[in-house]
Amino acid sequence: MKKIRIISLPCDIGTKNVGGRIGSAKAPNLIVHQIKKKLLHTSISSKLSIIIDPPLIPKSKNLQKYHSLITTSLVPLFQDGDIVIALGGSHDLSFG
Repeated sequence: MKKIRIISLPCDIGTKNVGGRIGSAKAPNLIVHQIKKKLLHTSISSKLSIIIDPPLIPKSKNLQKYHSLITTSLVPLFQDGDIVIALGGSHDLSFG
């Protein structure tokens, strides 16, 4: 059975760097909280292997360093064949 891994990446470094409104780094934890509540009250968790990982990547104030840390942390999960859903803060973590 494939695993679905939900990873929190609480970050709004890019938003802060350009003088935007910060706070989006709080979103991943709020989303994960709602997912956990829903999984407790549904049968979907018995049909799928859903793993909600704690934040794996230490916070960094340098966006390039953070991107590098994310890549080295998540690549092994993809190589294992897992489906990875990464919940970030702002759009500064969107990269391919």
